[in-house]
Amino acid sequence: TTTIQRATYVPDLRERVLQDAGSFIHAVEEGVVSEDAIHAELGEVVAGEAPGRETEAEITVFDSGGTGIETVAAAHLLYETAREKGLGTPIEFSPASQALTGE
Repeated sequence: TTTIQRATYVPDLRERVLQDAGSFIHAVEEGVVSEDAIHAELGEVVAGEAPGRETEAEITVFDSGGTGIETVAAAHLLYETAREKGLGTPIEFSPASQALTGE
């Protein structure tokens, strides 16, 4: 609760926060912060529509509920890192259309 109160709170999706972001919900229920304490969504910060961390002393809490784009980005990062280090086993992928139709 104290961390949420002191932090710049950045979730992946604003709509998700009051449904399943436990630490934020708890802070709101205790009256430590209001729903307006959400600084911006991650996409807004990345796009430059909202500022990110502005000082070294600032605490930023990123609350990820796991959107599809986050999963794809994480998978891509892991894949590229494994390739660069020569790790893993290469596998063949069929184009989606071929995999679905068998043609």
